[in-house]
Amino acid sequence: PLDPPAPLPPLVRGEILGEHPLSPGQEALWYLEQSTSAGGTEGVLHIAAAARLGAGVDGAALLRAAEALAARHPALRTTFSDLGQRVHAGLPPDVEEVDATGWSAVKLDAALRREARRRLDLTRGSPLRLRLFVRPGGEQVLLFVLHHLAGDFWSLAVLLRDWAALAGKQPLPELPVAYTDFVRWQRALLAGPAGERLESFWLDRLRGAP
Repeated sequence: PLDPPAPLPPLVRGEILGEHPLSPGQEALWYLEQSTSAGGTEGVLHIAAAARLGAGVDGAALLRAAEALAARHPALRTTFSDLGQRVHAGLPPDVEEVDATGWSAVKLDAALRREARRRLDLTRGSPLRLRLFVRPGGEQVLLFVLHHLAGDFWSLAVLLRDWAALAGKQPLPELPVAYTDFVRWQRALLAGPAGERLESFWLDRLRGAP
């Protein structure tokens, strides 16, 4: 019979600000980010989307709420380096309102693509970029760019939900844990018996692979 699995380490809230290690997944993403510094491959790790805001949507309020969103989610106040990740007490997102009066649809499309791909300064600046293009007749086009080091498509849904709530000045409960807490939990897991079992499984599964 198989031995019962060892108990998992607890996931608890710890100190948020300051230096933290990268998760194994982030280490891979950081390596890929450094490997795409040339050759027109910038932005391949960006989660980017543009949307036309409907009538009555206050685009400027969404931009203002972005700072509150970063205050709520430490991942949006994080810079990265070869040594790990650092969560800052304050790191405002890269936000700008752009006057697109007189722009053709082609020029607007080119600007959206350029801003979506332009490299984020992850060592010194926010992993979040927002651009609000204001057009004649009240048309607004909002561009959202988030680096994959700070989020994925699951967490993106959480960010968008909270962003809408903050723009509407709705109260939100305090978050119980941060991503850095998960990183610490994951590293403790991999350093124990469960990690040894996982390593043995994959070494056996990949034996003989090129």
